[in-house]
Amino acid sequence: ASGELITFAAVAIASLLLTLVVEVPVAALMGLRRGWEIAAVVCVNIITNPVVVWVAYAIGNSGLLGGLPGRLLWVVVGALWLLLEAAVTLVEWRLLTWALKKPSHDMLKVSLTMNAASATAGLVLTIVVPLLLGIPLGL
Repeated sequence: ASGELITFAAVAIASLLLTLVVEVPVAALMGLRRGWEIAAVVCVNIITNPVVVWVAYAIGNSGLLGGLPGRLLWVVVGALWLLLEAAVTLVEWRLLTWALKKPSHDMLKVSLTMNAASATAGLVLTIVVPLLLGIPLGL
C-alpha cells in the first residue's frame, strides 16, 4: 500500500507541476500578472488538481474499466476525462471570480483557456509522446 501511495504522490506532484508550468503563463498572457493574481491561479490549482488526479487514479485502479473492450474503453476514459476537465474549469472559474473580484465572463475565459492549454499538454505528454515513441499505454 505504501508503494501505491508513493506512486500516487509522484503522479500528483508531476501533474500539479505540469499544470502550473502551463497555466501560470497562460493566465499572465491573459492579464493576470500581479503577484496576488498569480497566487490565486496557483491556489485554485492546488485545490483542484490533486482532487482530479485522485479521482482519475482511483478509477484507473478500481478495476471498473478492466472488462471494457479496447475502443469502448477509450470512449469511456475520454468521456470521464472531459467530465473531469469541465468540472475543474467550472470550479476554477468560480474560485477565480470570487478570489480576484473580476468580471465573471473574464474569469470564465481565463479558466477555459488555462485548462484547455494544460489538458492539451497533459494529453501530449501522456498519450501522444508515448505513442510516437512506441511505448505501450496503460489502458
